[in-house]
Amino acid sequence: MALCKKLFVVPSHPRPHGGRRNPPTPPADAAVTAVAAEAWPCLRPQSMARRRGRERGYLLLAGTEEPRCPAPGSQKQPLTPLYSGTTHALEALRSACSVCSSSCQNSLALPSGSWGEKQKVDVNHSMLIMASSPTVLIRLVASAYSIAQKAGMIIRNVMAGGDLGIVEKTSSIDLQTKADRLAQMSICSSLARKFPKLTIIGEEDLPVEEVDQDLIEDGQWEEILKKPCPTQYSSIKEEDLVVWVDPVDGTKEYTEGLLDNVTVLIGIAYEGKAIAGVINQPYYNYQEGKDAVLGRTIWGVLGLGAFGFQLNEVPDGKHIITTTRSHSNKLVNDCISAMNPDEVLRVGGAGNKIIQLIEGKASAYVFASPGCKKWDTCAPEVILHAVGGKLTDIHGNALQYHKEVKHMNSAGVLATLRNYDYYAGCVPETVKNALVP
Repeated sequence: MALCKKLFVVPSHPRPHGGRRNPPTPPADAAVTAVAAEAWPCLRPQSMARRRGRERGYLLLAGTEEPRCPAPGSQKQPLTPLYSGTTHALEALRSACSVCSSSCQNSLALPSGSWGEKQKVDVNHSMLIMASSPTVLIRLVASAYSIAQKAGMIIRNVMAGGDLGIVEKTSSIDLQTKADRLAQMSICSSLARKFPKLTIIGEEDLPVEEVDQDLIEDGQWEEILKKPCPTQYSSIKEEDLVVWVDPVDGTKEYTEGLLDNVTVLIGIAYEGKAIAGVINQPYYNYQEGKDAVLGRTIWGVLGLGAFGFQLNEVPDGKHIITTTRSHSNKLVNDCISAMNPDEVLRVGGAGNKIIQLIEGKASAYVFASPGCKKWDTCAPEVILHAVGGKLTDIHGNALQYHKEVKHMNSAGVLATLRNYDYYAGCVPETVKNALVP
């Protein structure tokens, strides 16, 4: 029976000018072996053998396994090379993996061009992917996960304390509570300490003050740190990222005890596009009784996927629309009526509405009005897009998340998991004309 080889391109110590190449240190070898075994659990570490690669400064770490490689197109654990440096070295990978070359070809991160290229590609070490050292984006998402869980706990504690500290911001339906204030201080301060070059934009306009150490979360979710970073985001720096924070999405519902509407939103944007997000539901499971374990955290990265929930869809042919509970108006109602819905769900929170889409409770989220802000949509948009959905304004334009962009989504929101074109095609021209992007 043929055996399939999996190889990882790793850097050896470079050869000093005119001298011999220094061998890799034992700790580096051990780390590489551990990472390789984690990426492909069926790889047998004891059968792994090192051999010199064709290119100076490289080793190929090779191992054999029984031919259990998945067929192209099937579910598989992506193979992330520790380093990809030249097409010559990658040619060696392909030739050594004759059984599953098509699968590996799709999984390997090429620096440029195709497998057949022969020219040398210069190595840019800032763009190399090292699985044993998570990238800035993966570390940020892992931190945001733990920080969102901390914020969820703060929200529950404020509610349990009985004093919500409610103040009106612009109206009786635009509220801020003690939970909003404490959760935002916790999220923004925790992120800023670990990632000081980030741009962080929070919903609440709070004075600059010393933050109690009890509000700081230093942890990182280990399961996320183990995930490979999509290659298009591997070279991102802290200063390239903008984080949009809604500490309590669904504040009005929170004050009224509609706790399943409440979420914590941390969205991450790069070059104006939402690319990663975390949603915490502090009261997930609260209706299961006093002994229920409360809280759930959903997260996602474009190109990697979305996690923490079970994806479901509304049955074919059903049109169930979720929309605002407390900010409705004639434009919103006219737009929804034009879509001939079987049912309309009026609930709070943009995060909650997107969760309804991905869990099969609604087929479209329609808000044909200004009012929704960038911190409401950044994180939920990522989760939806990561599972094949679509979120735009009412005109079909992608939302922008640059740090200089206006906070208001002036042209509303239209989001679906499937059948986006149907709902977009139903939007009346009168509604579009009334909403200027």
